[in-house]
Amino acid sequence: MAEKILINILSTEIVPNFIAAIELNPDRIIALASTEYRWQINLLEQYTVTHKTVEYRPYNFKEDFSIVANLIQEFSEDAEVFINFTGGTKIMSVSAVLGGILGGKNRKLTMIYVDTPSQKLHQISFADGKMEMREALPMQIPIPIQAHIAFAQEKIKSTDDALTAQQECWLEQIKKLMWKDEMRGFFGNQRKFHEGRNIKRRGAFNFNFSHTKKGRLSGSCDWKATQLSLLSPKGTQVELKGEGVIEFMAGNWLEAYVFSLCKKSDLFDAVLLNTKLSLKQETIAILQKKRKNVKDEKNELDVVVSKGVRSAIIECKSGSVTQDAVYKVATLRDHLLGSYGLAVIACRFKPEPGILEKAKDCDVSIFYKKELKNLPQQLRELIG
Repeated sequence: MAEKILINILSTEIVPNFIAAIELNPDRIIALASTEYRWQINLLEQYTVTHKTVEYRPYNFKEDFSIVANLIQEFSEDAEVFINFTGGTKIMSVSAVLGGILGGKNRKLTMIYVDTPSQKLHQISFADGKMEMREALPMQIPIPIQAHIAFAQEKIKSTDDALTAQQECWLEQIKKLMWKDEMRGFFGNQRKFHEGRNIKRRGAFNFNFSHTKKGRLSGSCDWKATQLSLLSPKGTQVELKGEGVIEFMAGNWLEAYVFSLCKKSDLFDAVLLNTKLSLKQETIAILQKKRKNVKDEKNELDVVVSKGVRSAIIECKSGSVTQDAVYKVATLRDHLLGSYGLAVIACRFKPEPGILEKAKDCDVSIFYKKELKNLPQQLRELIG
């Protein structure tokens, strides 16, 4: 069987080279790389075959042209050679294409362009002195969020791909109350669960609801250690027990709800919950600056959904949505996913007009209250 060889040009964008390697599944990969991008090879080799590195200069047409032409001449005549010219400077790409044509006169040669927006690999084949535009290959192998984060040179501390049985039980107990108008006072006062950045281990508060016929009704919530008792204004009683129940009702319920919806929809390649990141200190400094110097190092992705080459980071806000929440999800998307990512906020309450305008400016999609029931379908449409 003829050897399949892929030639990639390493540059700022690592994902097109990853896609070409995964989709074509070559026997051998040649990485044309300047010193600046050699660090990418270790990451790519975690998912693909071992790379051979060849020095390639960003702005030296004559030298780069000769490198590719001579390189192909070294391959066996029956080798199937693919040149991915998606990355690099224009000089690097043109040198690879023209050098490939010259060096591959008597070989089976195919030029590849990775079109990520349409999720296709465009192919131009050269054989027996003829050029042929072949049918584009659809991208079939998804890129996990773990790969995107690794390509951004960051690490994942931990992540979950399922709710615990206890979380499922709590969600089932409260789901009939989550969106009812009578519970606005409860969810609007979830800050009462907190004392600074910590969760209160014991507490209680009342909340009201103005009924059109019965007037003002009152509900209550009290908790201690691992027990929580909730009485809705209309008289529905809920008793929740278990380790972590206070954190759950203090806001984690929305993350669980969004995760459960997306997971059960079967519309995504992967759905992850509570993805904790280990970011480099220089990254944290940059993100804090972009977020107007907010000193918050809680680098956690509430929910992530992935389909094909793209992923969406979902920030869940059970209370009010702040401007910082918009900045946070937008900056994490830009740093971790770039053009392959979406930033989304899922919230119980409709944000203030100024927040909605800021979200629009930052290209952050916001879904609230009953819109969340169709969130998986809307996300799938956005991802494309």
